[in-house]
Amino acid sequence: MFDRIKEIRGEIATTREEVRTLDADAKSARGDDVWALHINAIEVRFESAESLHELADAVNTLAEKGVDVSVDQNQLRKIVPAAAIDTRNLFDSIETDLSKISIDLETASAEGTVELAWRAEQLEALLERVLATAVDQVSMLEELKLPSDESRAWLSSHVQQRARLAAARIHMWSGRRANADALSAAAPGDTALVVAASAAASSFQSNTSALEATVTMMNDLELDASQYQQLIVESTGQISAEVFDRDVASQLFSDWTESGTESLIENGPGAVLKLLMLTLIVIVFWALSRFVRRITEKALRPARVRLSQLLKWMLVSLASGLVLIIGFLIALSQLGFEIGPMLTGLGIAGFVLGFALQDTLANFASGIMILAYRPFDVEDLIECAGGVFGKVSQMSLVSTTILTIDNQTLIVPNGKIWGDVITNVTAQRVRRVDLVFGIGYADDIPKTEKVLTAILEAHPKVLDDPEFVVKVFELGDS
Repeated sequence: MFDRIKEIRGEIATTREEVRTLDADAKSARGDDVWALHINAIEVRFESAESLHELADAVNTLAEKGVDVSVDQNQLRKIVPAAAIDTRNLFDSIETDLSKISIDLETASAEGTVELAWRAEQLEALLERVLATAVDQVSMLEELKLPSDESRAWLSSHVQQRARLAAARIHMWSGRRANADALSAAAPGDTALVVAASAAASSFQSNTSALEATVTMMNDLELDASQYQQLIVESTGQISAEVFDRDVASQLFSDWTESGTESLIENGPGAVLKLLMLTLIVIVFWALSRFVRRITEKALRPARVRLSQLLKWMLVSLASGLVLIIGFLIALSQLGFEIGPMLTGLGIAGFVLGFALQDTLANFASGIMILAYRPFDVEDLIECAGGVFGKVSQMSLVSTTILTIDNQTLIVPNGKIWGDVITNVTAQRVRRVDLVFGIGYADDIPKTEKVLTAILEAHPKVLDDPEFVVKVFELGDS
């Protein structure tokens, strides 16, 4: 640990010498080099402050262990107050630089404005780091039991000033962002408006981040930051641990309650009327859908309407569903939704689903073909799909349910049925049946013909027209 303390002392001495060298170089430099050396010198000052903080932590750790570090503590008692003064001077120097940039911006060219704005943004970020360094130094002064009232008072004043400034900027950029977004939405093709909206959003975000850092410092200094915590939540909509602070949560709840009450008083009657209108539309179109369904079923019920069961079911569902869809669209329009973009979105979604459900859509298309050409209907006995044989018990646009002779239920995709030979056994009311009976060479052929003829004439299901035929078919081996 002693070696590390010695090493840190060396680092502090080195960074101080480096700062002096960079400051001297900046005085003799020209153009952008002055700015580059100036910023570099500030960064080295931050490194020196971090080393000093590490040195104080190391000395305090040894002191807590009972090690005699009085020499190091005495040295810190000389260095830390001087460092706190240097930090305050650095803050004032950066603020002076910002003031000069503000004056130069009034007469700068377009290119110069961009450069100066970038430099101002860099300096604003450095100010936050200077204040954070000052917070650490106040803590070190108090740990060393040195007077810290002056540093704490200066720091509290400037931190609160930065918080007020960041809050004012958030309010300003919030309004500018809303205005830029509205103009950009009205003219989406205007590049300048899009750039302005993006710049406003970026400035709003950077100032919100700056206020969050400042609020952290205020909490470290035990300052009241509730109003700024509330502003962060209201501006960003992000719930953080700070919201659970009692004062912040209480104020947020009070504001939300007040806002909700005012909104309810102002918009309540209109919202109730819209809700009643929406409910009425839904009830009317639901009843109308049921009525249309019954009318359609009744119209398709007579025997003279020669349609398949699948087509009848589809027409009934289509008529009923169409009424519901129209009612749904009307209800959405009453709520203020734009129907056009919604229909466009549904079309795009349907296009995407079409690729994902190719097999299902192929079965659906086959169901449409079966619906149109009616090769079979419910209760028909068919053979299809490579040997599936049975009675059709149910049909849909995607599949057909077949009950086999041995009472098994088969669900066959319509694509397989339409893509194969379909045999409809019950499609024709008259069918020919060929029966072959064998007799021996010693038997009487004319007598056999008479016997078979008598059987056919007596059978009730044998038709007179077309007339049956009894003939010798072939002479076999026996």
